[in-house]
Amino acid sequence: MKIDSYAYIGFWPYWPIKTRSVSDLIGLMDKWSIDKAVVSSLRSVFAVDVDGGNREVYEAMKKWPDRLVGCATLDLSSVDDALRQIAEAEDEGIRGFRLYPLYNGYSLKKVHQKIVNRLIDASKPIIIPYSLIMNWSLPTLSSSEIESFIPKVPDLPIILCGGNYPELAATMDIMLRFENVHFETSCLQTWNGIKNLVDMIGAERVLLGLGLPLQYPACGLTKVEHADINETDKRKIMGENAKRLFKI
Repeated sequence: MKIDSYAYIGFWPYWPIKTRSVSDLIGLMDKWSIDKAVVSSLRSVFAVDVDGGNREVYEAMKKWPDRLVGCATLDLSSVDDALRQIAEAEDEGIRGFRLYPLYNGYSLKKVHQKIVNRLIDASKPIIIPYSLIMNWSLPTLSSSEIESFIPKVPDLPIILCGGNYPELAATMDIMLRFENVHFETSCLQTWNGIKNLVDMIGAERVLLGLGLPLQYPACGLTKVEHADINETDKRKIMGENAKRLFKI
């Protein structure tokens, strides 16, 4: 099974892309034999319309239940909004939460304890992107922001996304200290990067990420398929880990 653990639906504002609809995304997945994609909506990031973006995800999940695994975006700047969004996401059968503090205007260092308690109660993976995709022009979340949040939810799976070699040293330090932290591979461009991750923290904490439809899927697949690791570890990274974490 192949699962893209870091995919999107919605409008991309920076440059034209061919994949513009959810149906287009499913077609792209079919072309590259991707069984499932874990998605959130770009509307929640760029339109500053978190609720509208989440509704797009809920609708897409219902239309393509066997292909799309939904993640709700949370606006943690407002206690009331965050608590409501968590409750709505649970009602809709969401499988995880994504946090975009750089775009939604809050700091992970200042998340209210009521929100933290509610996230712990929801008991779902929390996805924190360093960057949206591998592009140097886009802003990057600091590792100190991420590191400040992890101890607040020590029993929840944390998945760090969009990290490349500038973030890798800090990420490895975080992962060595916090066993609940995982890493997805969409932006990883270091030599032997997959093998080094597996050697240092184990294949169980590495997830395939392609960044569909914003990144070219062949690159993300190839770096795992041709990594110098055994076939059991490749299967874990390609899909088994995501299946376990998102309870697919």
